[in-house]
Amino acid sequence: MVSRPLEILRRAVEKTGNGDFSHRVSGGYCTEFQSLSESFNQMAEKLDRKTKAEWMHKASLEEANNKLQHMVVTDELTRVHSRKYLFSRLGEEIASAERTGNKLSVIFFDVDGFKQINDRHGHRTGDQVLVQVVSKISTMLRPYDIMARYGGDEFVILVPGTNQVQARDAAERIREHVSNSILEVDGNRLKITLSMGIATLDRLPSESPEKAADRLLSAADERLYQAKRQGRNCVV
Repeated sequence: MVSRPLEILRRAVEKTGNGDFSHRVSGGYCTEFQSLSESFNQMAEKLDRKTKAEWMHKASLEEANNKLQHMVVTDELTRVHSRKYLFSRLGEEIASAERTGNKLSVIFFDVDGFKQINDRHGHRTGDQVLVQVVSKISTMLRPYDIMARYGGDEFVILVPGTNQVQARDAAERIREHVSNSILEVDGNRLKITLSMGIATLDRLPSESPEKAADRLLSAADERLYQAKRQGRNCVV
């Protein structure tokens, strides 16, 4: 009459102590045990509700954090990587290239006459031009190539395992594909061209990865502007 109810209650307490707050104890024995059972069940019910609420709150926080992280590393308009992600990933790729001895090149490009597109057709059309251009280029990239929006209409493509000649060939294919396309945007038929600059990693012995990344991007950016000065719609 005493030992069996106590053993039932002991097991219930043990399960609760191990985190199983769903376990309940049924009555049916002496009045004192029924009272203990009711008290235990009320305690377990409160713990169960509290635990579920905490897990739901934690899940909501994790979901919010994941969304925030996605926003930080993704460009809102074009859905390619952000500038912040670019610099982080470029450091990793430089370290990998140094470790493996593989080449690493970058392609820096922008849309020719983009300001005139905005001035003539509006910023909404300009935005859609960027979206469509990026979409066309994305289909031509390898799974491990990385495209990021650097700012405005400027974009960078990291092409790991690629030397200067190979990067130039890839850029020429992209440039030709875009220039041969007609974009349909808000009822307008637009012919778009790109100016592109290429640079390949050549890290100095005493140079940090961060310094090498800045120099690599600066070299590609300078060649982009050389392409502008040479008449646009070309690769330098």
